[in-house]
Amino acid sequence: MTKSLLALSLILSSAAVSTSAMAAEHIAVSGSTSVTEVMEVLGETYHKSHPDVFIDINGYWFNCRH
Repeated sequence: MTKSLLALSLILSSAAVSTSAMAAEHIAVSGSTSVTEVMEVLGETYHKSHPDVFIDINGYWFNCRH
């Protein structure tokens, strides 16, 4: 779980860096619902220091059957 959180943090940071370079004011992040709550906290934290950037967090459920 810790590795997943670290990876998601890096992805969000990468998205933030790339959007800063493009002067965008919107970041969209989507992924598994298992990390939606964590991503929402990261998005809110980022938004506090970058109030002109809005982050949409979208989670979806995977149905894996083997």
